[in-house]
Amino acid sequence: KLPITKTGGLQQQAAVTNAKVSAFGKFKSLVSALGDAAGKLGSITGWNGVKASSSNTDAVSASAVGGAAATSFSVQVQNLAAAQSSISAALQPAKDPVGAGTLSLQIGTWAGEPKAFTAGSAAAVSIDVSATDTLSDVAGKINGAKAGVTATVLNDGTGERLLLRSNATGEAAGYSLSVTDADGDNGDAAGLSRLVAGTTTEYAKNANATVNGIAVSSATNAFADTVAGVTFTAAKVTTDPVTVTVEKDNSAVKKNIEAFVAAYNAVNSALNESMKYDKET
Repeated sequence: KLPITKTGGLQQQAAVTNAKVSAFGKFKSLVSALGDAAGKLGSITGWNGVKASSSNTDAVSASAVGGAAATSFSVQVQNLAAAQSSISAALQPAKDPVGAGTLSLQIGTWAGEPKAFTAGSAAAVSIDVSATDTLSDVAGKINGAKAGVTATVLNDGTGERLLLRSNATGEAAGYSLSVTDADGDNGDAAGLSRLVAGTTTEYAKNANATVNGIAVSSATNAFADTVAGVTFTAAKVTTDPVTVTVEKDNSAVKKNIEAFVAAYNAVNSALNESMKYDKET
């Protein structure tokens, strides 16, 4: 029966409870930040900050993790990583059904001359094509199958063409497209087999470079495991050597110490503010 506005009533109790909830939430955030800052001071890499620089950042950029040894090395880029792509012969008339059958997409590696395909560890993906499917329908089914390639339809005026491209770069991310044609002939230029017959292919490539004259390769343009603790990323082919330098970075240690001091003072200030005695209230 007590009024909720009376001293010690529900409104005042709610205000006190809300203040406690707010304070605990604030402390939780501040202590978490302090823990993160202390963690950096307790790590080996936190006291061994380094920085990496490149003499030509347009061609090669570089980064290094704490603890990496101070060093300098020369990089030359022969070619960038590329994804496999292919384009089918033109299909006419446009928007007509392609033909029934089954497509099979297998991720793997093309190597040698002439090119020979070696299947990867992932199983081939089968895609059923009905007698009413157009090339756009086929492209949609390929994309929906998540087979490691992206399909697009191109109309260049001579007819519709199926464009395929690997979702990843590097030789191991190549693919092979095969067909089982409902007309019984998988090698003719009729029906579904038109998507394979007459196809033009650009094969996948690894990025290739040299480090101090030693050949290195990467499936992407980032070379993460070539030099311990250092990642350098190729952006274009070079004609002159690019020098990558790794040196100690004391500013990183200073930054970590300053972050700890700031986090500690923030917790201390919040505790003092919330727990001070106010004789008026």
